[in-house]
Amino acid sequence: MTEVFNIVFHIALFSAVYFQVFILLIFFENCQEIRKEKEFESAETDALTCPSATIIVPCYNEEKTIFKTITSLINLDYPKDKLKIFVVDDGSVDGTFNIIKRFETNPAVKIFRKENGGKWTALNYALGWVETELVGCLDADSFVAPNALKIVAAHFKNPEVMAVTPAIKILNPRNILERIQNIEYRLSIFKRKILSFLNAVYVTPGPFSVFRKQVFDKLGKYREAHQTEDLEIALRMNVNNYKIVSSTRAFVYTVAPNTFRGLVRQRTRWNYGFLKNMFDYYFMIFNKKHGHLGIFILPFMLFSIFLALGLFLIIIYNFIQYLMDYFIKIYTVGFEFSLLNLRFDWFFFNSDALVFLGFVSLVLALTSIILVNKLIEEKIIAPFDTIYFIFFYGFLAPFWLAKSLYHAVFSKKIKW
Repeated sequence: MTEVFNIVFHIALFSAVYFQVFILLIFFENCQEIRKEKEFESAETDALTCPSATIIVPCYNEEKTIFKTITSLINLDYPKDKLKIFVVDDGSVDGTFNIIKRFETNPAVKIFRKENGGKWTALNYALGWVETELVGCLDADSFVAPNALKIVAAHFKNPEVMAVTPAIKILNPRNILERIQNIEYRLSIFKRKILSFLNAVYVTPGPFSVFRKQVFDKLGKYREAHQTEDLEIALRMNVNNYKIVSSTRAFVYTVAPNTFRGLVRQRTRWNYGFLKNMFDYYFMIFNKKHGHLGIFILPFMLFSIFLALGLFLIIIYNFIQYLMDYFIKIYTVGFEFSLLNLRFDWFFFNSDALVFLGFVSLVLALTSIILVNKLIEEKIIAPFDTIYFIFFYGFLAPFWLAKSLYHAVFSKKIKW
């Protein structure tokens, strides 16, 4: 049994290091491209050349955040005659609709109300009214930076680009869970940019992903997709060779779950949706027709779920084994502790391959965190957030990974 654990442990750590090195190599290989992108994103956009855009805000019981969400869209630095804001109340039972009605006199805002059917139905309801060149979505608990739409629109000057994903940050992280997510979201910005270079972006997040309207005209509207419609539409676009790119400067701020229960519930839904969509799009896996996404990214993402769970179980097993051995030692020879006996000797330094791989993985993770701060042009590295992430994320993720895997295998439906 110990040999099996060691093999799994080696594979897990080696895979983590391999993927991290791969990501970093792609980043350094495309540094020149990143500099060029910053230049054209920063260039002043002529109001006459800005494409017309509609942003859809689906909402259900979002009375705490919906006012700020709509206000952030109204305050976008974008030609007012080319911006439409569609707000769809999906059968809210709190005060959401009353707050939305405050904007009914604003000519840029169009308000819809329908029976509750889920986010994807709200998006599709509004899509039926869209007449602009671009159409995007903004979750009702997220807020856009004033220049975000101009930066996104700059990418559509390339006729091959069919969708652009934003750089999502956590809004005012306070407690430990939010600070852990702060680093996680920053790493996601970094990862999504790398996937963009590989033409392998497999999710267009709800907070402010923007599409050419012809995507929906030609491929059809959103699908329920196991409550992850933003993932399914991206996979459908990849199947049809539609180019998705990622911006690292179109900032969107989202409210993160601040309780363990809320975090597990959200991430279970995300991972459950990923697994179920993999069942639906199984033909993409290891299919060279779908490039890096099919050959490498999707198989690795699936593989990493099982590796992460296996690694966690091995760590728990070894920890329990260590405690048992320690208690046997105490029972046999008694407890003895003296600060005077503590000393460091390089002879006893653990040079095992696992320790080396673990150390390399940690260094690569820290390197990625530093690079993403440079990428989004932030000087503050958030040291405590980084420490929380490194020490606690690996013990949090297995909870939602195990739960989502269980629900996916046994076809247990996930609630929103």
